[in-house]
Amino acid sequence: MEAVKVDIINPKAKKLLKDLADLNLISIHKSYKNNFSAVLKKLRS
Repeated sequence: MEAVKVDIINPKAKKLLKDLADLNLISIHKSYKNNFSAVLKKLRS
């Protein structure tokens, strides 16, 4: 399995990703670790 991070710019792309997940071609996991590190970095500055 290969993992990649994707920044979604257009909402239509999110729907396409959900459709691929529904076909069991990909799996989608939300990453809370990145959000925490961003908040921590902001607090430290």
